Amino acid sequence: MNQVILIGRLVAEPEGTQLQSGVMKASMRLAVDREISREKKEAGEVATDFINIVAWSKTAEFAVNYLGKGRLVAITGKLQIRDYTTKEGEKRTVSEVIAEKIKGLDRAPENVSGNANSGGGSYSRPAQDGQAFRPQQAPVQRPQAIRTDDITDPFEDSYSGGNPFA
Repeated sequence: MNQVILIGRLVAEPEGTQLQSGVMKASMRLAVDREISREKKEAGEVATDFINIVAWSKTAEFAVNYLGKGRLVAITGKLQIRDYTTKEGEKRTVSEVIAEKIKGLDRAPENVSGNANSGGGSYSRPAQDGQAFRPQQAPVQRPQAIRTDDITDPFEDSYSGGNPFA
């Protein structure tokens, strides 16, 4: 069985790419703290793993639109290890988690401008030929205050002829 569950913080903004086929891909990096001995903790040491995450389709769109640097997220997916050759002819191996589900575990900061922490957004344009893009900030709509003179009492009797059920 190949199942990975991670909880950590995003190291940077997710990078979205729309492929020529129209499929969305998001790449991101997750910082996950590793358990260490009590002695090392008391000495102030921290062990953190930085894990590459790849999401596709709707999961990728969610990550690009609603998540940002520093957000605490839970990711479930599958571990994938693949080989490739660089343009210089060097062979490389990369391990990454292919995200099946991503869930934000904290609230987006309200004081940060930009799409990733605003909790919303829409695409400004589809990327072309694998170029990365960021969604356009959606305007924030604030609820208007309700004035008490605008409220009508739904239980107020407008019938003046006494009890209609008598």
